[in-house]
Amino acid sequence: MKKHKQKPNWRPISDLPLIAYLIDGGLEDSEREYKLFLEAKEKPHILDDAIVNRAIRLSDERAEFIEEMYKEQLLRWQREELTESERKEVERLSCQNERLRKLNKKLCLLLQELKKYTINRIMEMDDVELAVKTLAGEIPFPSSMAEIFKPCGKYKPKKTKGSIIPFRSKLTFNSLFIEQFLNEKSPCAALGVIEEQKKEIGFIAIKPPEAIPAEVMSHGFSFGQRILGQEAYVLIHFILRFYDYKDYHILLNANNDIVRHVLNVMGKTEDYFFFAFSDSGGMTAFRSDMGENSGWFDENLDTINNSMTTPDQYRSTYNKLSRTKMFPGEDLRWVCHDKIEFMDLEHYRLEANPC
Repeated sequence: MKKHKQKPNWRPISDLPLIAYLIDGGLEDSEREYKLFLEAKEKPHILDDAIVNRAIRLSDERAEFIEEMYKEQLLRWQREELTESERKEVERLSCQNERLRKLNKKLCLLLQELKKYTINRIMEMDDVELAVKTLAGEIPFPSSMAEIFKPCGKYKPKKTKGSIIPFRSKLTFNSLFIEQFLNEKSPCAALGVIEEQKKEIGFIAIKPPEAIPAEVMSHGFSFGQRILGQEAYVLIHFILRFYDYKDYHILLNANNDIVRHVLNVMGKTEDYFFFAFSDSGGMTAFRSDMGENSGWFDENLDTINNSMTTPDQYRSTYNKLSRTKMFPGEDLRWVCHDKIEFMDLEHYRLEANPC
């Protein structure tokens, strides 16, 4: 049976301020929405189908209001006897509504384009198709990720005569984690927790394919983070940028007990450790507070905690992004993520005394 649309309830001229509020507010919202999705055009893989489909549905509903309610309501008022100020306001709103119509049409076209390359579409492509589309420029290559990095997210190791000051307090690692991580083949990375002065603190550990030069380490690095996908399907992308050297990328499944535990600890304490291990057994350690990076945790922890990304979805996406080099720099394989015992600092303790 064909569904009949409800007949509009036409308003008296006394409701002119209400229609002005709806049209002006709709234009303001649409301008903001269009700007955000236009920025995402350079990185459509951070969007998923749910976000884009919802935006398309809202845009379609807005188009109905523009054409079938606002436009007709304004035409009806123009045929009435109005005061001079009322007539001028109706004319202004007619222009505003036309602007809204054109902008909404542009937004709809943009969303249809973005829909082709959401993270869901990328996952459906095989490696050859993804590589061809990337090289052909159909999928934008992330040539710059400067917006990911927060200026206060920089690690600044303390120095004494050019060297890093050793830690003065004892650090307690999880012995099971250390044993497995040291046996992992580089390049790799992992998240974990340590204990310092009876306080649990999160950390990021990396084992790059080659040792990072001491002079590079002495300048510290920036820590960038972002969410790929949204709602139920979420991956976490960490970027460690060493100045005048290279970027290291870590892709994490948000639906993982260790990831959630460590990130919630980081968000709570607003500080964390960084450890760089070498294949020879050496280790460099930095510590930093979150600085402006704390805002990222505040904004995204709920999304991370509610993610339903499966291990197969994670592996599929990681393999595609890694093989096609979607992110310039060095990919670090995520390891030590399958045993919740790695979070147990009570029964599996390995104490590292300060130098």
